[in-house]
Amino acid sequence: MSPTFVGPGDRWRPKAAVDLVGSRLSKDLSCWHHAGVGESWLRLIPTDPSWTPTTPAQATAVTLLQGIAPCAEEIRAVSYDTTTFIDAGANFEAMSCPVCGHDVPAAWWAAKMQQGFETSFSDLAVEMACCRSVSSLNDIRYDWPQGFCRWALDARSPGRSKLTDAELAALAAGVGHELREVWARL
Repeated sequence: MSPTFVGPGDRWRPKAAVDLVGSRLSKDLSCWHHAGVGESWLRLIPTDPSWTPTTPAQATAVTLLQGIAPCAEEIRAVSYDTTTFIDAGANFEAMSCPVCGHDVPAAWWAAKMQQGFETSFSDLAVEMACCRSVSSLNDIRYDWPQGFCRWALDARSPGRSKLTDAELAALAAGVGHELREVWARL
């Protein structure tokens, strides 16, 4: 089976399930969108790839993010049937080992991603090529942050930059789990 690539950002996604969508139809003049730079996505994923919030917690998270990013063109909670890699698209620059800090070879990573895809990323454990330490594909230090999940909170063209620590903490409290902030640019 070959991997399928589905935007935002060519993420590895075998199957998508339910989308809870909150569209933002009106724009405030204070919102900024960069014309001609491609589409940006703010994607919030649990730090534990297998964790998913309850349906009420997902709705709470959508409402909270609508308040934090009122200029977003779309805000949605997305659940996946299997563990999915959420990448940074054109923001993806480099990877390093979470144990020793050495660069992760792209060919090694691609082979591990292919192996993971073939098993729906059911086991993210890997032996790092550089130091032979056991780690996880999710724990690799991605520059820009990326990771794996079964659920994500997405804002398309959010009209703002990085979340503050307080905003990220409020969203994490809303869903009941620590979140990783992923910025994808197509």
